[in-house]
Amino acid sequence: MEKQTSPFETSKDILRQILLKKMKTNPAYSARAFARDIGVSPAFVTMVLNGKKSINLNRAVEISQALKLADNEKHALLNATMQESGIDLQVKSKLDRRDLTDLSEEQFNVVADWYHFAIMDLATTKGFKSDSKWIAKRLSLRPLEVEMAIGRLIKVGLLKKVGSQLKKVLNKVDLPTKLSLTAVREHHKQMMERAKEQLAKTDQKSFESRMISSMTFAADMNRIEEARKKVLDFQQELANFLSAGDKCTEVFQLNIQLFPHTKD
Repeated sequence: MEKQTSPFETSKDILRQILLKKMKTNPAYSARAFARDIGVSPAFVTMVLNGKKSINLNRAVEISQALKLADNEKHALLNATMQESGIDLQVKSKLDRRDLTDLSEEQFNVVADWYHFAIMDLATTKGFKSDSKWIAKRLSLRPLEVEMAIGRLIKVGLLKKVGSQLKKVLNKVDLPTKLSLTAVREHHKQMMERAKEQLAKTDQKSFESRMISSMTFAADMNRIEEARKKVLDFQQELANFLSAGDKCTEVFQLNIQLFPHTKD
């Protein structure tokens, strides 16, 4: 029997659907406007839409952010691009003193939204239920968002199903970066927005469950790299301290920002 294809199976078809949707909303919208909005040439868009040129995962991330795609469109595009690229999503262990495992940039791009990591760690807490509605309630998400996120986490090897139960595959993960990456910047923006939401809560219980503080000081630029290592060590030490034992019931986020106020 011939395989029936879905219009959302390939990145080409997904981009065509997105373009058609925009043209229906605005009859004056064109492929040239589409190219302008995603920061590429009209010729490039024409070749992609005709299937004569493919896009890589990084380009798919940039397109989804430039067009501010809805979650379902964004993840459909990323997943399709990932499949077409034949990306090896096997997680390679990094044996070092912290027992961290490196994520590839491709893996991180797929699960960059904040709630993927929250779902992974929620799966390790006492009383966890492998039910999308229960998870959605705990994280203030929609059940559909949770179901799609779980699918992506399983696909990239970060969650697995053991019977009917979801299990976190890797204890600790890391994304080593030496350059500014779009997906990483977006991830940190989301985490800072989450911190702002918590800061807006004025009840005593919320105040007692968070710690948001800051410090301003003069610094020797020659010591910044050493300071970066100290911050990473502290983050890991605190995570180990709070995660110790079998009584973990909540998922927390630790954000640390170190940046210059002054211009060179």
